Amino acid sequence: MRRWLALPLIILCLSGNVPARAADPAWTADEQAVAATDTAFYNATLARHGQGWSDFADETATTQAGHGKAEIGAAFEKLYARPGFRLAWHPVFAKVVGDVGITSGPYESHVTDAKGDDHRSAGNYVTVWQRQPDGQWRFVWDGGTPDK
Repeated sequence: MRRWLALPLIILCLSGNVPARAADPAWTADEQAVAATDTAFYNATLARHGQGWSDFADETATTQAGHGKAEIGAAFEKLYARPGFRLAWHPVFAKVVGDVGITSGPYESHVTDAKGDDHRSAGNYVTVWQRQPDGQWRFVWDGGTPDK
């Protein structure tokens, strides 16, 4: 049921009616906190790859790579093991309503094929966060759409 509370925020972000903005000191304290968590999440994936994904996931999280902390962590561990794999992102939008937060921004990924050629993909991501009883943020949904 809690996940459906995030649906209006996701639709708003994806509709194009919300302008993307850089980290903004006018953001509320909660918005700054969820954006900082998103940045810490990214840094954790640089250092710990799939474990970084698992560390920031809610037990019931869903991504395009899987469902649940363990499955998500294992799937991303395999991705980071691919030759030349890199994934970078940063939040330029943050919104919090109650205990649900959303971050969004650009992403870029790279992977090297068997010939040694780099294949780049870029687009925009959306991450839905849930404030935990201890006050920490964990993502419950993460996905993105590539640029055309």
